[in-house]
Amino acid sequence: MTVFTSSFLLDNFLLYCITYGCFTGIVTGVCYVIPISNSISHFPDKGGLITGSILAGFGLGSFVFSQISLALINPGNLKVV
Repeated sequence: MTVFTSSFLLDNFLLYCITYGCFTGIVTGVCYVIPISNSISHFPDKGGLITGSILAGFGLGSFVFSQISLALINPGNLKVV
């Protein structure tokens, strides 16, 4: 969604970078805040464990899906010229 929205600004690179960065920051912030606040409200005595587990899940998901996308985009592991 962020790339689609920012793609309308391709003629101005600086404006593209600013909108892409702002939209990505907003979406990432929403994706972090909502699960953490809901989980802490359900388990108020285990706030640190819940927050750490959620953040570890976000990091592990980024690692796993980056490897999957790399395998899909560049299956032969070709070098960039």
